[in-house]
Amino acid sequence: MAQCRIMTTGSAHETESSALSSTARNRTRGTPLAQWFPVNFPIAFANDEVIGKGRVGDISMAGCTVQTDAQMALGAIFQLSLGVPDAVSIDAARARNVQLDRVGLEFLKFQKSERERLQNLVRGLLFARLGEKKAMFDETPASAEGTFQDNESEGPSERVGHARAAK
Repeated sequence: MAQCRIMTTGSAHETESSALSSTARNRTRGTPLAQWFPVNFPIAFANDEVIGKGRVGDISMAGCTVQTDAQMALGAIFQLSLGVPDAVSIDAARARNVQLDRVGLEFLKFQKSERERLQNLVRGLLFARLGEKKAMFDETPASAEGTFQDNESEGPSERVGHARAAK
């Protein structure tokens, strides 16, 4: 699922946060960690106006998509706690896309140790995805594998002989 990015204009605070978020996006653009990974784990979020819970549907180093019943305003800044085995806390995340029961959050600020935890989570998801792709290529049907090996064991002259015999 791709996340829509909606830019807002307004106060100096918003402009400063937008500059931070652009920097955060540029740091991960073009790297495997910038990919979105489907997940399903709990999240808690809060700011001065809203305290809520939800489920993360997908995640990257740049942000996540949250399914929630809480009312989150576009552009609002939240503190997050990702409910993964090695819990990750995000100091600031902006609501970039708000739909009926889903919100796209962009990570703006976290402590170095929390960033490392998030990187470990995303790397684990990346390696799992790469392992699944490798497994798809490693699984070759036995009948196709045997045919290929039989043909490979024949020399060039035997293959030509089979072709002549087939005519």
